[in-house]
Amino acid sequence: TGQHNPGRLLTIQIDAAINPGNSGGPAFSSNNRVVGVAFQTLGGKSDGIGYLIPAVVCLNFLTSLTCGGGSYPGLTDVPFSYVEMRNRSLRKRHQLIDEQTGVLVTKVSPLADQLELFEDDVILAIDGKTVGDDGTVELRRSELVHMDFLITCKPFGESTHFQLLRNGQLAETDAVLRPLAHSLPRCHGTDCEPEYCILGGLVFIR
Repeated sequence: TGQHNPGRLLTIQIDAAINPGNSGGPAFSSNNRVVGVAFQTLGGKSDGIGYLIPAVVCLNFLTSLTCGGGSYPGLTDVPFSYVEMRNRSLRKRHQLIDEQTGVLVTKVSPLADQLELFEDDVILAIDGKTVGDDGTVELRRSELVHMDFLITCKPFGESTHFQLLRNGQLAETDAVLRPLAHSLPRCHGTDCEPEYCILGGLVFIR
């Protein structure tokens, strides 16, 4: 159900087949350390391509479960929308100099009231990691991943630090982000089903 996440998560691609019944099994490195948990294949005619949930994501889940008193609060949502800043005119409009990179905030969830982030802010860095114009950050040397994982993989209750460019001026803000409440239930047919359906002004219930 990775496609239903509230933001992008880290995954590991491997060249080992994941067959029915293998999901949930551990994957080991060459030095016998667990690096992740098998959870899906690419599907179709692509044999031998599988994906793992990295160990860091699993550890964050266990940490959140412990801090939540035995109940899992869910993944932290990315509470804002943004666009890339690769367009020269857009960069000039928001006063970025040549050495600066980042993404432009276009909307902030009203439910994220603890986050002092506003429309037209440019996010330059998250937790000290520079955000590229394409929304990527450096995971390890020369390895780029999407910046969303800095939020969705955050342990429960841990603060996130943002470095911003606001109206041409540098700014910073910190916030403890959390899963957001949803006005409608998330029903994707995998592990939950809708209790009602609205069609043409009529409400159908199970």
